[in-house]
Amino acid sequence: QGMFLSVLILFLTNLIFSLSNFSGRMAYTMFLASFFCFMLGRMTMEYITSGEVIFNFANDISKHMLLVIFLALFSLQMGVIIAIKVQEININRHRKRENRVILEENSIKWLRLYTEILFYFSAICAISMNLEQIFFIQNYSYVDLYINFSSNIPRIIQIVGNMHIALFMLFIATCPSKKKCIFPFIFFSLITISVLGAGDRGTFVINIAVILVYAFWRQYHEKEVWISNKVVFVGIISLPFIFAGLSFWVFIREGIDVGEHSVFAQFVRFFRRTGVSVDILGYGKMFQEQFTQSLYSLGELMDYIKYNPLTETIFGMVTPKQYTAEYATTMHSFAHTISYFIFPDQYLLGHGKGSAYLAEIYQDFGYFGIVIWNIIYGIFLSWFENRKCNVKFFSPYNIAIHFMMLRAMFYIPRGPAIYPISIFLNITTIFVFSFIYIIVRIQKDKFSEIVG
Repeated sequence: QGMFLSVLILFLTNLIFSLSNFSGRMAYTMFLASFFCFMLGRMTMEYITSGEVIFNFANDISKHMLLVIFLALFSLQMGVIIAIKVQEININRHRKRENRVILEENSIKWLRLYTEILFYFSAICAISMNLEQIFFIQNYSYVDLYINFSSNIPRIIQIVGNMHIALFMLFIATCPSKKKCIFPFIFFSLITISVLGAGDRGTFVINIAVILVYAFWRQYHEKEVWISNKVVFVGIISLPFIFAGLSFWVFIREGIDVGEHSVFAQFVRFFRRTGVSVDILGYGKMFQEQFTQSLYSLGELMDYIKYNPLTETIFGMVTPKQYTAEYATTMHSFAHTISYFIFPDQYLLGHGKGSAYLAEIYQDFGYFGIVIWNIIYGIFLSWFENRKCNVKFFSPYNIAIHFMMLRAMFYIPRGPAIYPISIFLNITTIFVFSFIYIIVRIQKDKFSEIVG
């Protein structure tokens, strides 16, 4: 219990530090919130409600879990502080760099126009895809969605729908005025709501998180109110009801008994259920010697090298079907492998335990890897927020990439360690960035010829 309290105190210290400059450290704050939900939520609720933390593992494994969390929190804070100190030292260098114009005003206008128009089309396609999943769940079940679902929507519409994240990030990366953001934000919110309707609470939350980070980032540097203190206060007051609603959504989604329906009971249940991701650290240690692959922390990259459109076309290499023994034992997916080890019968029926970036890193690189990896992530979480939203001096493409990575970062406490990088292995994302860059470049050249 004493070791857990040390970890909790360290977390609260980190949280107080991030809240001391709330608008300027919003990304770090959001990551800490995600970290708490998945790594500390269950244990904290157990300690508050019963006075002790219950571990499902032997004492040495339980200590290992807490040590990994402690090292991660300490290293994250080190990374944030390092980034802040480096930025202070190099502030003059940054000012000199800002004298260099990256994109001309006309290029920014064309980039903003094209991405906004294409985003609306993509959003409509994405919402239609989510609605199809909602209707499927109503007719069958949520579990069937992951086992038997096959979309009847034309492939071209699916491709366009999958472009919505990249297009939205490119649009907001042009730093449009608050007024011009209204309709894109509404469409993005509709996508997010429809995602929740299809049962995906994780995407719902991280979409909201990235919007909040963006709004506070603009507000911090431009001194224009995007989210008033009154809205912040109402939001904080509403948090228990939001968490309770997300917990109760499982009953709506799957018809599972969630116990007492009171707000307090569902609030506690939310953290107890999401907080089970910490057990992945324990299971990872328990089955450490049974893993058949290596470099699980780079898993998506490793699998993409072997299974991609090129190797499939030339060599006929097809990715094994998910939720099979072959997939669990031959792929570099920690989530699938650990789920297969924990409950093989349930796994083959389509159930899983998820992953945790800390478990993947420890499996590959031990405690040293936990420290180094989290220092890097701490630097990343802090570095960008001190950059002003000035697209003349800081490429919108860089801004968009950063926010896509941030969005992925909020998921990694219960997801793959490499996720902030692997999202760019997606052919659709690569196409969007390439296509937008080319058409903006062509438009710029035509404008230059006219002016010339």
